Amino acid sequence: MFGLRYHVASLAAVFVALAVGILLGVAVSGKVTDVGEDAELQNLRDDNAQLEQALEAAQAEAESATAQGQGAGELFAEAYPTLMDGRLEGKKVAVVFLGPADGNVRAEVEGTLADADVNIEMISTSEVRITCMIAEDELETALRALHEAFELERPEPVEVAAAG
Repeated sequence: MFGLRYHVASLAAVFVALAVGILLGVAVSGKVTDVGEDAELQNLRDDNAQLEQALEAAQAEAESATAQGQGAGELFAEAYPTLMDGRLEGKKVAVVFLGPADGNVRAEVEGTLADADVNIEMISTSEVRITCMIAEDELETALRALHEAFELERPEPVEVAAAG
């Protein structure tokens, strides 16, 4: 019926068809993948550009906030002496902190006042209090020194009460 030539020709046709199918499949899938990759790459570039714009805006906002904070600090530094001038005359002043008033805190207070050339006329310490008597004319120097030593210039809110 069918000869050897027919079978060889049929097998050759099948292999050629298979090869053509593989080549077409690779070509089509390669073009679809390239298009998809290009679109994805463009999306990533767009996202990157948006993120860079957001970063620049955040940096500008941070710089503005820093400038405002510095301006507020300068205003406070200039206005504070005028606002407080004479307000503590005849008043008792207390530095209040949380925790026990141990020897380290007393030593820090004494050392700070000594470094600021403030003469301590009398000092008394209990478990919860350190009391220093100093001359009235040294009060502002003492307060500034203690304020700096105990880092009272932090941005956290501090409640202050004066007893008279």
